[in-house]
Amino acid sequence: MASGPSKTNPIRGVEEPEPVALLSPGGTVEDALARAIEGAVAAGRWDVVAQLARELEARWLALAGVTSLADERIRREGPRSH
Repeated sequence: MASGPSKTNPIRGVEEPEPVALLSPGGTVEDALARAIEGAVAAGRWDVVAQLARELEARWLALAGVTSLADERIRREGPRSH
């Protein structure tokens, strides 16, 4: 996936991509999740709101190319045996 324009983060001193649009035209899974969150809020289902928000956040992070700390540790050290 090609990244968009970037700018230097003054705190970290590194190039970072511009934020991507949160919702894209055409009806995506992310759009459906956002609508489902609205419905869950209206219904007062805060457990469902939290679950849907976690899924939406995971999708945004994946789209932005953010790697979780746990995944990075596994990549560097290999899976741990218990």
